Amino acid sequence: MNIELYNRILLSSIELQGELKKNGKGFKHKYFRTEDIIPAVLEKCLKHKIGYLPQFEEKIAKLIVFQIDDKRAEPIVYTLPINIIPDTNTERNIQNIGKMQTYYIRYLLIQAFNICEVDEIEWIDPDKVEKKEKKLPNRTRPSENLSEDELNKIFNKILKKCEFSGASCYESNLWAYYDACLINEHDRLVLLSRLQDHFSEGGVNM
Repeated sequence: MNIELYNRILLSSIELQGELKKNGKGFKHKYFRTEDIIPAVLEKCLKHKIGYLPQFEEKIAKLIVFQIDDKRAEPIVYTLPINIIPDTNTERNIQNIGKMQTYYIRYLLIQAFNICEVDEIEWIDPDKVEKKEKKLPNRTRPSENLSEDELNKIFNKILKKCEFSGASCYESNLWAYYDACLINEHDRLVLLSRLQDHFSEGGVNM
């Protein structure tokens, strides 16, 4: 391992911990916005004479971190598995790829520079939440809970929609199922808890 480069990354990481904050707001949690991360990281890279280069292969996203002042020095490479489902619409497919690349770059930078802060999340336990039915005219909400297989199908459908629309849209997609009376309150809370777990852990393999 290139110890000199590792030390520079470590110094950058220590400085970022005291400066970078989670300014993005989701459903009862905060997250690092890409527009906050990249400028802060670039400032530290310039200060410590390091650079980074994102690369995307078929199933792997890479972040190559290198020394600017020594081209012969060994770089350090960080990776994440990727799975981008192509869209038949060429224009939309290019837009989706661009969104996903930005998403992976953000998490690679978080990984490389150890950017961390305690998540401010209020977790929802489906068994402890009072079940209040949302009244809608001329519709009957299912009285029986969905099976595990049915829940998994809806969960995967929401993840697929989030792949093209962005991770922050999972709540609106979940409410669409609820408003259409396709799921009851218990199933909505179960799915919400799973989605919160997935995205708070940086779930990107969708």
